[in-house]
Amino acid sequence: MSLSKELILSVRRRVAADPGIATAELAAELKTPEAEVVTALPLEMRRHAKVEDFAAIWSRIATWKHTRVSISGSNGAVSLLPGGALPPGRQEGASFRFAAGCALPLEDLPLWRLGSIWFVAKPLQGEESLSVRFFNTEGEPLFSVYLARDNAGRPDLEARRSYEALRQEYAIPPKPRARCKGCKNCTCGAV
Repeated sequence: MSLSKELILSVRRRVAADPGIATAELAAELKTPEAEVVTALPLEMRRHAKVEDFAAIWSRIATWKHTRVSISGSNGAVSLLPGGALPPGRQEGASFRFAAGCALPLEDLPLWRLGSIWFVAKPLQGEESLSVRFFNTEGEPLFSVYLARDNAGRPDLEARRSYEALRQEYAIPPKPRARCKGCKNCTCGAV
C-alpha cells in the first residue's frame, strides 16, 4: 500500500493535535479507508503483521484472559464482559472457522477477505489503548481486539505482557527510515 505524502502529513498532524482521536473518526474525516489511516500513523504507534499469520495470531489471542474485550468492525460491535475469552478457531482451507456458539458476529472468516493485520498502540478517548486490528482487502475493519483495562483505565498488566510478546513475535520489523528533515513529530513524511 503506497500512501500519499499528503495523507501521511494529514494523519500525523491530526494525531499530534488530538492523540486520542479514533482512527475510524479520522478515516471518515479524511474520506479514506481506516487501514490507510493506521498505516499513516507515526511508526511508534503501529506495527504490521503478515496476513498469513492470522491463524497463529488468533490462536494466541484466544488464550488471553481478559477482563473486558471489545470487538468492533463492519459487522457490528460485541463486548465480552468479565470472564469472557475470545473463541478459538481453526483454518479450514481458505477460511478460518471460529468455534461454534461464539459471541462474534461472524462464524467464519474467508481469509481472502483479510487485507492487513496491525498492532496499534495509540491513545483512545484520553486513555492508553493497545489493539490488534484486522482489515479487509478494501482497508475497512473486519474487527479489532482491544486489550482489557484495569480499574485505573490502563491496559491490564497480564494482557499487556501477552500483547507485547505477540507483537514481538509477529510484527514485521520497520524498514530503515529516511533521515527526518528535522520537523516536529516527523511530519516530513519520512516513514
